[in-house]
Amino acid sequence: MNKINQKPLNADLLKKMDAYWRAANYLSVGQIYLYDNPLLKRTIKREHIKPRLLGHWGTTPGLNFIYVHLNRLIKEQDLNVIYITGPGHGGPGLIANTYLEGTYSEIYPNISQDEEGMKKLFKQFSFPGGIPSHVAPETPGSIHEGGELGYALAHAYGAVFDNPDLIAVCVVGDGEAVGLKVPDPVLAAAAAGVAVHIDGDGLGGLDGAGEGEGEQDEAAHGDLRLGQACRIVLPFRQPKPAGMSAVANE
Repeated sequence: MNKINQKPLNADLLKKMDAYWRAANYLSVGQIYLYDNPLLKRTIKREHIKPRLLGHWGTTPGLNFIYVHLNRLIKEQDLNVIYITGPGHGGPGLIANTYLEGTYSEIYPNISQDEEGMKKLFKQFSFPGGIPSHVAPETPGSIHEGGELGYALAHAYGAVFDNPDLIAVCVVGDGEAVGLKVPDPVLAAAAAGVAVHIDGDGLGGLDGAGEGEGEQDEAAHGDLRLGQACRIVLPFRQPKPAGMSAVANE
């Protein structure tokens, strides 16, 4: 079994990962907001912004953060991993990463890795004649769309039932956390879960999120900075709190 490396990442690798993360974040926010001027070469104007915005910026950097760290672990340890993302409106992040790594352009050559292709990528997102706002079947590698109050954990379990060598990395979104009921939350997290990724604006601040059988599965608070340790957060039980607003990774 592979041992956990307790040493910090070297500065060069961290710099490259940070650049990749920032690029993925830019591609994500561009899909949500930009209709034109994808590289912001011109002074941004109202006509460059989409008239109707869809997609949650709040959840996207966290999903991108996990994505870049998973890529690092896959390359370091030759892992077989599938990434299941529960937050439906985190779709821009997954689309951005498949575009950044080149897969999207391989499947859709008209969405090329240049300024014109980036403009098309941004414009098509949640736009008439374009693509849905979630990780829909059109997204390369998708088996789980996300959203709809959640079934990410079920899909994560299903993905590994007949594939014991597969690691299913599951991010539970705010909607799923509202009604999450598992027989043993610690066992469930150890088997398939990585984090409950919640932004405070989701579902009215998520009072009572994840209560299940009247108990709270609360994640740890932390700032999202790439240079800090990324930790696995296991749920724990406690008396019912007033509310919940947390990002379950650092």
